[in-house]
Amino acid sequence: MLVDKLAWVSHGGAGTPLYSLDIHPNGSRLATSGSDHKVKIWSLAAALNVRTEASKSSKLLATLADHGGPVNVIRFSNSGQYLATGSDDKVIAILELRGGQGLTSFGNSEGPNIENWKVIQSLRGHSAGIPDLNWSPDDTLLASCSLDNMVLVWDTASGKLLHKLQQHTSFVKGVAWDPMNRYLASQSDDRSVIIWDRTTWAPITQITKPFARAFVTSTFSLRLHWSPEGTSLACVNSFQSPCHVCPLIQRGTWLAGKQSLVGHTQAIVVARFNPKLFYKNTEEVTTCIAVGSQDSKLTVWLLHKERPIFIATKFFDRSVNDLAWTPDGYTLVASSMDGTVAQFSFDESELGKAVGEDEFESIKKELHGAGTSTLHFAESAEQQHMEVDPSPNELPQPALNHALATRLAPVQGPSSGVQPAPVRPPTQVGSKKRVIPEPVKPGQPSSSMQPAPAARNPQSVHARPPKPPASFPGATGLPAGAKRKAAHLPAEAPAKRRVTPESIAGPSGQQAISQQGMAAAGEAASRAPSILFQQEPQLHAELGKEAVPLGDAAEAGSRVVEAVLRGSQWEVVCSSSGAHQWTDQVGAKVVAVGGSMRFAAVAFESATLQVYTCAGRRMFPAMKLPAPAAIVGSDGAWRLLAVCRDGSLHVWDLHTLTSLLQASLQPLLASTPSGTAVRQVQLSKEGAPQAILSNRTAWLYHSGLACWLCLADSAFASSPFTSLLPLNPSLQGDLGRVQQQASTSRRGLPAASLLGSTGGLRAGVGQARGHLEANMAAALALQSPQEYKRWLATYASHLAGEGDEGRLRELCNEMLGPGQSDQAGVPGWSATVCGLDRRKLLQDEVLKRQGDRHLSIRRVKAEFWDLLSALQEQ
Repeated sequence: MLVDKLAWVSHGGAGTPLYSLDIHPNGSRLATSGSDHKVKIWSLAAALNVRTEASKSSKLLATLADHGGPVNVIRFSNSGQYLATGSDDKVIAILELRGGQGLTSFGNSEGPNIENWKVIQSLRGHSAGIPDLNWSPDDTLLASCSLDNMVLVWDTASGKLLHKLQQHTSFVKGVAWDPMNRYLASQSDDRSVIIWDRTTWAPITQITKPFARAFVTSTFSLRLHWSPEGTSLACVNSFQSPCHVCPLIQRGTWLAGKQSLVGHTQAIVVARFNPKLFYKNTEEVTTCIAVGSQDSKLTVWLLHKERPIFIATKFFDRSVNDLAWTPDGYTLVASSMDGTVAQFSFDESELGKAVGEDEFESIKKELHGAGTSTLHFAESAEQQHMEVDPSPNELPQPALNHALATRLAPVQGPSSGVQPAPVRPPTQVGSKKRVIPEPVKPGQPSSSMQPAPAARNPQSVHARPPKPPASFPGATGLPAGAKRKAAHLPAEAPAKRRVTPESIAGPSGQQAISQQGMAAAGEAASRAPSILFQQEPQLHAELGKEAVPLGDAAEAGSRVVEAVLRGSQWEVVCSSSGAHQWTDQVGAKVVAVGGSMRFAAVAFESATLQVYTCAGRRMFPAMKLPAPAAIVGSDGAWRLLAVCRDGSLHVWDLHTLTSLLQASLQPLLASTPSGTAVRQVQLSKEGAPQAILSNRTAWLYHSGLACWLCLADSAFASSPFTSLLPLNPSLQGDLGRVQQQASTSRRGLPAASLLGSTGGLRAGVGQARGHLEANMAAALALQSPQEYKRWLATYASHLAGEGDEGRLRELCNEMLGPGQSDQAGVPGWSATVCGLDRRKLLQDEVLKRQGDRHLSIRRVKAEFWDLLSALQEQ
């Protein structure tokens, strides 16, 4: 294996996020796009050949600046003649490669283009940004999805909009065409994947169960992908305790198979099957897939093996957001939000020998009863009847070729969605129980390349032509997701395993919660008024990172608490770095969990809340709430937050056993449109509640003023200071993060501000000034010093540039305080603000940044320089 970071692939310098990449069907070009509004075409030969990379020949073939916003997705057509791009400017551009040398496009400062790419279609139909798009296998259609909750289908020849698919109820972030050209799949933030029938454009099914738990909405995209022979659909952003997984949906049954790609510690956001099939042995073939996650890692899998063959853990600093394979199937290229691209080259000893095109076509024909160029399948009579006369209450479920039904019967995935794979009984190792198999865990060796142990073939099948891959429905050999018997497990299996905690009795000396008592309390609580919460019940929470001994190179593991229903019995389970810590059996339904490294809190349907110590002891008797809790959280220390379904909000200090705050969310929803929901409630670093609503507003509760303060609304897009905040989240403060969470763009630039709450500000100067003043005040309320300093400096420069002497003088007086100015300062003046010295801020961030264009501003500047000098002399 060879690994290389392509340092010459860049969009405007280090840290500029890359949003997408794709490889040309002939393997000659690599296309990238990013937040700089540009698409760049690179010579892939420079990445695959050391001599070419070292030569002086240009690696950049073209820079295309045809969009007015960040370019979120790029995809070459299957013929390679066209390139489709989707952007935040709501436009899809289709470009064609023409002969001759390209010219320098507007906005391109990198010289003339070597290749001549011209826009031939501009498709307008979406009302929000476009995170994903995909060509049909025959290139006649293009599907696009958007944050406007729609999937649009376009005729690529005419540019005409053919179909609007509107069944999703939230942002649609991924689309994928079936390689057999029969279905289109789309994945949305509404926790579902819809399979659309191309012949009727009706939904075949809507898959929801794999995405019911711990679904992450703060994702840039949800790039799902079909296997090359069309029998499996790899979906993303699914959670199977204790880790995030990539479920494989089986064609025809539309159920998640027993095998899921497990182990990532944050949401998986992109999956990309290898375009080739590979020989598992002389008789059978298998598929290969790569998945990328927000945990900055990617994994590569051969689906007949229970562990990934490769884990990349040290290559990226931020989310892996797009993947592409070369046509020969042996090289993978990945892009990241950190602005870098990495290349991973495999050989036959790692992936196996690729199946030839003729054999590949034979396998697809055996599976589907038709060649790749046809739209129609040989279907069963039952399926044809369902398509002609579907039941009004049930979506039709198409099947594969009936003649192959017996031999290719799909492996029936559990009807409840993604389920944990079967495991061998736990074996005693010291004082902890460990089980097989192992998910990808952050505590594994720190090497960035971790090939898994070679798997043994459990059985041999003698038949020609080669059988469909072992991961296909009904394939012989190792069934999809099946685990080997213990006798066939590799002897060198590592010590760390996935843990299934045993049910144990509750902590000694503590009385169990009365089930009848909680049920009675729950009935009373259910009569309380309720508000709409968009956040699903959180039954799994990461409490924090475990401390790592000094000098230990291992990554810190996580402490996790979760609620598990075993039969009719609910259990609260705590684990640390995959090892079971404690379990408590409870007698009522759990609705939310949360906490910190100092405590764990569990809320019940009976409107009660139980708090546990680190060791699993009940800290005190169950706390009675006015209604069942919808959200439970903490500030990472001793403060506990509980938000109830009636909108009441409570904050306690568990260290001193005192109530810090009682408030309500009702005022935030009183004047909002019907259907506005609470998306998220959390505590700031200072312990103040922050609420984010579905109408893209964010609020902070100020205990001194006893009211909610607006932190974000949807008007920031019209502000000239949209690009002021850093793209890198690590450079953002509390205000930038909460504005990004409230925004709909989720692109790193906070698309929210406070203008909507300030009333009738006039457009232009007044609106820009209002935005700066609101963000200054919000940073102050959040006690975010760096953000306050940045907004203060920008505000001072703005006032100076506009010649606004009155406001500038008032600002300088506030910074200067009581002294020799013509005013006595502000009553109750403090020498510091947000922990920063006011007079130093006046000197460095206000006076030094003022321009000299206006005479009145020069006078103010000279006056306050003199006052500062006099105070310093005193």
